[in-house]
Amino acid sequence: MNIENSPQEVAEYSRFPIGEVLYLQKKYSEALPHLLAGAKAAKVLPAFNSNYDQRIADCYDKLGEYEQAFLYQKQAAELLGELKQEEIASLKSESMIKYDSGRKDQELIEKERIIEQKNDVTVWSETLNVTKIAITMSARLRGTEEDLVAFYNYLSCRI
Repeated sequence: MNIENSPQEVAEYSRFPIGEVLYLQKKYSEALPHLLAGAKAAKVLPAFNSNYDQRIADCYDKLGEYEQAFLYQKQAAELLGELKQEEIASLKSESMIKYDSGRKDQELIEKERIIEQKNDVTVWSETLNVTKIAITMSARLRGTEEDLVAFYNYLSCRI
């Protein structure tokens, strides 16, 4: 119920539970006016569902008014179908959001992995350059450049 509802609307809505009690007591002819008034008032509420029309259909059925029972049963089924379609649409939307979010998360993870690989390559490349400089300087000092170049080439192949 909404704060803006009039006392009359609140009173009408409150009749449905009275009708429910009378229905459960098998006082179907007394229950029906309450169920109808309560359902009419409840139709403006977001929480209105097929249970209202279904209970009215059941009541008409118990009274032997099968044509009216059929009409309310049909309304209940249509409303239930609409509600299920809305629920399905909502679930599809939620699934798409989760899928897109998961896909974006995977893309970010993949990009982070690529960046890490590039960083590793850069570090190895820098290490290799420093090693090359050290080997070259050492070779110049000792005169064994061929051995150091061979070692450098060996390191280059391992990276």
